[in-house]
Amino acid sequence: MRNFRVSDESGHQEAIFSWCDYNRNRYPELALLYHVPNGGKRDAATARALKRQGVKAGISDLVLPVARSGYHGLYVELKAPGGKLEQSQIDFIQAVEAQGYFARVCVGWQAAVQTLSAYLDEAAQDEQPLKTKTTTHEGTYYLALKDAQENAAPVCNIDKYLKMAGLTQRELAEQIGATEVSVSRYVNGSRIPKAPICIKIAEVLNCNVEDLYT
Repeated sequence: MRNFRVSDESGHQEAIFSWCDYNRNRYPELALLYHVPNGGKRDAATARALKRQGVKAGISDLVLPVARSGYHGLYVELKAPGGKLEQSQIDFIQAVEAQGYFARVCVGWQAAVQTLSAYLDEAAQDEQPLKTKTTTHEGTYYLALKDAQENAAPVCNIDKYLKMAGLTQRELAEQIGATEVSVSRYVNGSRIPKAPICIKIAEVLNCNVEDLYT
């Protein structure tokens, strides 16, 4: 890969798609990855015309329409270190997560390609809660903003009951017919399982469904 200017998002975008070109044989699905060019400076007339044509604020930068681990596809909001999330971007991420998509904020191109790899491999990856709108450090983040707490997910108690049952996440995954990655996301609270899965989990862990979340 050639060197890219990574002082802003554009260089990080170029680095991501260069990485995709190098890894197309390993991940043929990367041919479906595309960038949504919502940013950039435009004069007022052009901005109004684009809005009439359906361009919307807040849409995530990268979209991978490939199903994995029970998700319909992947959305990545890309930021250079020190970038700031807009409220429209936060609202969009929450909306697509509610529709069954996997959505993450990636600070830096390396975090983005690691997220793409982990998603396609259905593997767990290191990620952190994003508690402020400013993205200072490189890495992959899930939303945990204070101003989003009104719509926040309930507290997950699955890990507590796993320990009480003496089971690992892998053993739970095997018994409920899910992937270990999905169970990991249930346990860390980044995804809430649907009702049939909750019933299976409760049966395996010998507890009531309502005990899984508080």
